[in-house]
Amino acid sequence: MTIRSRRGTVKAVIIPDHGRVVGPPGRRNMTNEWLRPVERRVRRLIDAGVPHDEIARRFRHTSDWVRRVVALSEVPRDGASRSDSSLNPLERRVLRWRREGSTPAEIASRFRRSPRFIEQTERLARYKLGRS
Repeated sequence: MTIRSRRGTVKAVIIPDHGRVVGPPGRRNMTNEWLRPVERRVRRLIDAGVPHDEIARRFRHTSDWVRRVVALSEVPRDGASRSDSSLNPLERRVLRWRREGSTPAEIASRFRRSPRFIEQTERLARYKLGRS
């Protein structure tokens, strides 16, 4: 892909390589299929040598925003940092405290909910775990 400025001059050439963006020498090539579209566009411009200020102007953000997008796009999103279950934080806490021996009434007071709500949350969490 060729990137052209508004005046028509060629700024850089980016060569797609089976889902990889080939950047300047010294930068590791990375697959970009797990990146969000805005992250792919920003990284493509960075790899093409476009300055952060120019990228920020094009996206109507600050150059700090560009730096954050680049930094966060390098964080792996393979699911390793997430919980493996489909439970939300409340459900995980309720199940953990029930395993530790807390009663629904004790847990309910922590969340300012009724014991019936906690029992229902526990039932739904166990259903979710059994389903997956």
